[in-house]
Amino acid sequence: MVNIKRGICIIWVIFLLALVGCSSKNEAEQDKPKKSVNNQPNVEETTKESGKDIVGEERDWKESEHFKIDNTKLIGKPNLIGVTFDENDKFYVNKPQKHIWFFWGTAEQVNGTLTVKAVHQDTSEQIELVEDAPMGGPLNGANNHAPTSMKFTKSGTWALDAYIGDKLFSSVTIIVEDYI
Repeated sequence: MVNIKRGICIIWVIFLLALVGCSSKNEAEQDKPKKSVNNQPNVEETTKESGKDIVGEERDWKESEHFKIDNTKLIGKPNLIGVTFDENDKFYVNKPQKHIWFFWGTAEQVNGTLTVKAVHQDTSEQIELVEDAPMGGPLNGANNHAPTSMKFTKSGTWALDAYIGDKLFSSVTIIVEDYI
């Protein structure tokens, strides 16, 4: 009888140790910052439907980098995301403008439709610039691209959140000027 009780106690001790070990691992996983689909740090997993956007203090409101692929000028993050941009034809208020978005990544990351949501730095106004635009395939060394038309409601700094499918891919920060 003593051996049975001892065996049950040993089993309980092993069970409790396993349970404590598992809960510590889960807590450690919860403490890690979440990433978006392209492994960029993110406040939390963000989808179009979640209604959760990166706002204010979590953003770097500095204008994104200007770069070129072949003879095409872009603004964004080289080898990740870019939108056509020419300093002679800037982003303007209330002027619909055609722009091509370029994406670099795995097939899983860059396939789907493109939705672009914009957030104004000063007012936190949110607008949907592009909704479910189809992708056009590889172009100029990018893994995928999407031609779009965008129109901004006011001047200032805007963060453009690019969603592919329903997942946030990355963001581009631009400056919109009044059209004279």
